[in-house]
Amino acid sequence: MTTLFLVLLALLPFSSSSYPSMLPCSRSLTSGTSIMSNLAQDSTARSVSFSRLGSTIACGGTYNPGETLTLSLSNTANKYIFEVSGATVASGGSCSATRTTSSGASVTMPSSGTVTAKAGWSTNNKIVQITPTCTLTAAPPTSSPTASPVTPTAGPTEAPSKSPTLQPTRSPLPDGVTLSPSKAPSSAPTAGPTEAPAAPQPPGDDNLPGGAAARAGGVR
Repeated sequence: MTTLFLVLLALLPFSSSSYPSMLPCSRSLTSGTSIMSNLAQDSTARSVSFSRLGSTIACGGTYNPGETLTLSLSNTANKYIFEVSGATVASGGSCSATRTTSSGASVTMPSSGTVTAKAGWSTNNKIVQITPTCTLTAAPPTSSPTASPVTPTAGPTEAPSKSPTLQPTRSPLPDGVTLSPSKAPSSAPTAGPTEAPAAPQPPGDDNLPGGAAARAGGVR
């Protein structure tokens, strides 16, 4: 019964009256694959793109690991289906979250690697057209800023030494005259004991009238 259902599904036209979500996961969404009884072919009439917060990321650009981007188709007329590789459809996807029929679907980026996306679409001519593949790569990790090497500071500059003071030049001395070496100043003199005044002498013969003369004359 399952085999018969798949055969009937393959015979259904991929047109406005078909359901792309029923495309078997085993059926490759590539040019040359028999889809809906016709060989799919490449076409540049439409394109897929990723966007971040409303800003389109050019195909060949980079994604931030782990972020969620929006997947869109340039023209959503008729039926279409997206297929992503390396990433996962955040919600509403099929085939292990690699396919979706919703333009504007959220796609979660991996931690590393390459992510691709493309879409298959068809008009009433029943031939499935395959858009060009849009590829994104992981942005390189942001490195921590490296501290700039510190320039060594010059050592302290020594203060210039004072110029020596010139000694005054003495005039030459006359012949035969020499200067005695100047004595170094003595330390402050230590006060010595003061001698007691001598006791007054009693008056002698020399102090008597005629005493000295008497002795001179031989008088005792």
